[in-house]
Amino acid sequence: MIEAASDIAREVDYAIIVVGGICAVFFLGIVAFMLLCIFKFHHTKTTKTKQIHGNLFLEITWTVIPTILVFYMFWVGWQGFNKIRTVPDDHMVIEVVAQQWLWNLKYPEEDIQVVNNFHIPAGVPVKFKLTSLLDDVLHSFYIPAFRVKEDCVPGMNTYIWVNADMPKNGESETYNMFCAEFCGKDHAQMIGTVTVDSPAAYEKWVQSVKAEANKPVDMKLALDATSPEVQGRDGETLYKTYCVSCHGSTGMGQAETMVPNARDFTNLVGWKQGNKINNIYETLITGVPGTEMRGFTSLSPWDRFAVAHKVASFYKGSGRQKVSEAEAKALEEKYKLSAPYEPKKTLAIDQAMDLLLKEKK
Repeated sequence: MIEAASDIAREVDYAIIVVGGICAVFFLGIVAFMLLCIFKFHHTKTTKTKQIHGNLFLEITWTVIPTILVFYMFWVGWQGFNKIRTVPDDHMVIEVVAQQWLWNLKYPEEDIQVVNNFHIPAGVPVKFKLTSLLDDVLHSFYIPAFRVKEDCVPGMNTYIWVNADMPKNGESETYNMFCAEFCGKDHAQMIGTVTVDSPAAYEKWVQSVKAEANKPVDMKLALDATSPEVQGRDGETLYKTYCVSCHGSTGMGQAETMVPNARDFTNLVGWKQGNKINNIYETLITGVPGTEMRGFTSLSPWDRFAVAHKVASFYKGSGRQKVSEAEAKALEEKYKLSAPYEPKKTLAIDQAMDLLLKEKK
């Protein structure tokens, strides 16, 4: 069995062991008794069977004992279920939006967003608010090590929560996360990880995500596909994560993936919002209204430029216009791309918990 990494996981394991153990004992006992009767009362040994017309003791026994056991199994299951559905007051929140075929996770308190791979602090109750995009399908948020799984339903808000154990090896420990609901073509690729950090490691991770998301952009370098800053972002991997399911590994869109109306990147015809690098960059933020193309707001500005250049690279011909200085300036000002990042110390998780406890007192 996968190691339990939270109190809820141990509750679930206990319920499974109790119910499974009781069922196993009764199953083996009944089968053993049946075999005993088959051999002991075989027709070659007993020609005339004694009829039993009534036995009050047996009837009371086989009624009372199973009833007690059934109620006990119900109680064990109810205790675990009640814990799973009762979120402590001092919890933090992560908003999870599922879509084909990735997980968007937003931290309202920390003001950060990530995709697929995320972190949580150990020893702090974390509530996951779950949903799926309105025009998407059912997904199911599943973390085996925590024994929690809940459906993400379009237009509906559901939730689960966990309180992860402290990492046993070092400052952090990583567990797998899956979609447990068949959700279409790339369901098997809709996977991720959750890393449980000590309070200090979690604070360090939050600051690193904020710094990456707010790293100033040099527009001249960002618009140059050959610049070290763009090349260092691994646009190939980013494209595989965000785009390949609909647009294909060769960028031919519907012709390759059979996804209806998926944009063919190998030509310049019919781009709804323009095919320049600045247009592609903005489309990665806003999506394309009226289509299945959604925005990827969790991407950092530099990653967004790397993806835009990867998308543009599928077209091998000439005719794509360059971004003018005025257009570059407008994009920079609209999204404040060159603004210097000033790190702000967020309250460490252990300090936050101390304050909450003081307020309650």
